[in-house]
Amino acid sequence: MRGLLADVNCEGHVDRLVRLMEAESRREVWEYLQLQVFRFSGFDLRPETPDRDVWILCQEEQLSLVTANRNAREDDSLEAAIRELNDARCLPVFTISNPVRLKRNAAYANRIADKFLEYLFDIDRHLGVGRIYLS
Repeated sequence: MRGLLADVNCEGHVDRLVRLMEAESRREVWEYLQLQVFRFSGFDLRPETPDRDVWILCQEEQLSLVTANRNAREDDSLEAAIRELNDARCLPVFTISNPVRLKRNAAYANRIADKFLEYLFDIDRHLGVGRIYLS
């Protein structure tokens, strides 16, 4: 895995999680992972880029998408792409279950950072699962 792609709807949330993972108590693991964090602008993606195209790009670039609101409402939705295209080699999508709480509650944010770091450290065990909810 090369890194993380912050969805346009949660760049600030990803920034907060990365800051928490760079904190002294987690820094050694975060640095060991050597993950880069990317934004849509780094790949010339626009907010209206279809979810399916974002998911495909993430798999091609070996990135896990971090999102908060992608759904299954349309044929090209993120959930539809996962159901149709996901296989045992695919990186999971990380979905922040409660983005408001992540921003407002430090204890919750720290718990999410710990869980996220554990998932990232053992990413090979989570290939093919499709989606992981950070809650």
